[in-house]
Formats: sequence, structure tokens, C-alpha cells
Amino acid sequence: VPLHKVKLRERGYNQAFWIARGLSGKTGLPVWTNYVQRMKYTETQTVLNRSQRKENMQGAFIVSQNVSVKTIIMVDDVLTTGSTLSSMAVSLKSAGAVSIIVMTVVTPVKDSL
Repeated sequence: VPLHKVKLRERGYNQAFWIARGLSGKTGLPVWTNYVQRMKYTETQTVLNRSQRKENMQGAFIVSQNVSVKTIIMVDDVLTTGSTLSSMAVSLKSAGAVSIIVMTVVTPVKDSL
């Protein structure tokens, strides 16, 4: 999942890229960082509720390369509501991606105790 260029400058790294790079080293699959761009600067998702997160991510991504007939693996660090990955997936499917696979490191679990 790409970061907006302003956030990338602020943070200095994209954690999802490093996760994808590690997976690439184990699987031999390439990491393509230029297929999707984050065009909309979005407020941090950590302070937003579910509906705000969905609205925040609408129109955030554009597909800048041909993804027709491709299977795309999207990699992100945390899956909370799925708003970021869903927005990116919609952009990819609209651009012709055949199949989308999502991989995340963490999915928070509500404490049931």
C-alpha cells in the first residue's frame, strides 16, 4: 500500500514496502511500487471511526500502470476496518485486475474477556 508523498517524506519510510520486500525475498515474487499511487493526502486513520475511515479513503488511489489480467497481492501492516485496502482494491478492479490477494501482518482482535 503506497503512502502519499507527503507522508512518506514525514515518516521517511513505508512500512508496507519493507514487509512486501521481505515477502519478496522469501517467495521470489516481484514488488511493484509504481502500479498504484496514493493521490489524496488522507488524515491518519487511527483517530477515525469506521464510517469516517471509509469516507477518508474514497478516491485516495489511482492505478498508473496496466494491471489488466493480472493478479495483484496488496500488502499492508495493519488491517483494522479494511477501508484502505478496500479503496485500493476498488481502484485496481476498475483498472482491470483479475484477482486481488490481501496480506497483512496484524489484525486487531477485540478483547472478549
